[in-house]
Amino acid sequence: PVILYNMAQTYEKLRDPGMAAHFFERYLKLRPRSRDLAKVNARVAELKERARISVAVTSYPPGAAIYLGSRETGVRGRTPYTLKVPLGQQKVILALAGFLPEVREITVTLGQQNLVDVQLKRRTSIRVDASVPGGKARLGPDDKGELFRLPHAFEVNPGKHRVWVGREGYHSTVQEVEVAAGQQLAFLVDLKSLPRYGKLQVEGVKGATVILEGKTLGLLPMKPQQVEEGTYGLQVTRTGFRPWEARVSLTHHRLTVVRVNLTPFRGALTN
Repeated sequence: PVILYNMAQTYEKLRDPGMAAHFFERYLKLRPRSRDLAKVNARVAELKERARISVAVTSYPPGAAIYLGSRETGVRGRTPYTLKVPLGQQKVILALAGFLPEVREITVTLGQQNLVDVQLKRRTSIRVDASVPGGKARLGPDDKGELFRLPHAFEVNPGKHRVWVGREGYHSTVQEVEVAAGQQLAFLVDLKSLPRYGKLQVEGVKGATVILEGKTLGLLPMKPQQVEEGTYGLQVTRTGFRPWEARVSLTHHRLTVVRVNLTPFRGALTN
């Protein structure tokens, strides 16, 4: 008991109230009827109030932010790290991007190893990408949802989700997916381009018939026609004139003007 008492005093002088209280308690266990019982108990209570006990905090993967009590108190360190905390009940919170936060309730005691070791669980997520650059995605088909440039990983709750993916000039699509807790689901959306249109204007003999790839567009004069981008066979015919044929290329958002001079048959009457 004398050795324990002296060790307690030594730790107190070394400004380690936790160890001092620990050895005073061991002293009292061996001398429960000590004459200085009340004095030592009061001393132990005061030392415990001032004590800050080491708590080793580790996690896998490492690098998790450590909070004590609540997140409002700020980050105390990152795993692996040794906290200095008061005795008694404490709440340790670990947070790492891409993983679910973990909370541990611990009882910090004297004379024992105080350890918090946590295996972090990955968040449930859906990673979306598109076959063409510049695509965007949002959760759900609601056009009021926030759009995110692809590739993007959505952190979600386990269960079924609808993901809208689109890009200007391409057909949008909605994918329905289901993810389990902790699953990281990834998928690629093959976006199909929307038809691109140009305009075709044919000028020539009044009453002539305009035919595009075997389909009659109308009679001249006619307003510019919207036609899907591409190269076509164009034919213009009128009674008493030789048919006129050519290949024309139409470009998106551009007006292509074709002026046709029909040649009348020899001896034919024309209006």
